[in-house]
Amino acid sequence: LIYKAESTKDNIDTFMMTPNLKEDLKIFQAETFDDMKKKLQEKYEDYETITGIYFRKQIFLGVDLIFHSVLNFYFQNKLIKRGHVNGLIFGDTRTGKSDSVDYLMAHFRVGDSTSGDNVSYAGLVGGVHKIASGEKWGITWKIIPLNDRRAVKIDEFHKMSSEDIMKMTELMSSGVATIQKIHSEKTMARTRLLFLANCKNGQHISNFQYGAQAIPPLLAYHNENIARLDLVVGVAQSDTNLKNIDEIKQKRHAIKKYTSDLCHNLIMWVWSRKPNDIIISQEVENFLSIEAEKLTNIYHVSIP
Repeated sequence: LIYKAESTKDNIDTFMMTPNLKEDLKIFQAETFDDMKKKLQEKYEDYETITGIYFRKQIFLGVDLIFHSVLNFYFQNKLIKRGHVNGLIFGDTRTGKSDSVDYLMAHFRVGDSTSGDNVSYAGLVGGVHKIASGEKWGITWKIIPLNDRRAVKIDEFHKMSSEDIMKMTELMSSGVATIQKIHSEKTMARTRLLFLANCKNGQHISNFQYGAQAIPPLLAYHNENIARLDLVVGVAQSDTNLKNIDEIKQKRHAIKKYTSDLCHNLIMWVWSRKPNDIIISQEVENFLSIEAEKLTNIYHVSIP
């Protein structure tokens, strides 16, 4: 019997920025948009070497945005309670989706993953069980709440039932995992979620006039679930350019700059940030508001 328990400090809580580490991490910095594009091009060449997956920089960008997102921040003087990013990478089979993410997670040395057998609400969040032969009930939390403040890759998302997808809506919105059975319980689940899926019912992206039309079937045609995704990346077999791939591989036989230690420490720094650490200037807030209005005018509300 346990009468008292104290949470252990993990590597997020104990992360310390040192002057030397701060200097080392400056290789990720960029002063302008053009510098940022050059920096990403350079970094994703390293990612291609790490993963062995080529011409999939949109996957790398999706992984970066999810894994480097902060839990919460202030925007227009309001606390954005869910600042962490949830994303979906979907498309044709054998396009390097899962391998890219697995190799990058190993390189980052962060994140957890699950697939196929556990793609149900109970397998991802948890369930109730009876304690021994008594009349008491207990809760067993699973991979998403156990990785609160971290990241989880969920493979084979297209196999998840419509009912279980609907149950995920509140968790993705609030960052709180809830089990309401004979015994009810809540716990924090501010987990960065990366869903990987093939198109539904064995279809290909080429079957759709627009790739985005493959998204609603994956999210049970429920707009609330689609809106809980901050980022979606579609990948098709036809995207890959196989010309000169052997020549490219020979040129990139070693990681240039972005080593495992540097990438790991950058993510630990991001994950340990508090809301007051994130400073967004008034000029940037104004810029983002204008860009958001442009996006609203460009894209149709049918896929929110």
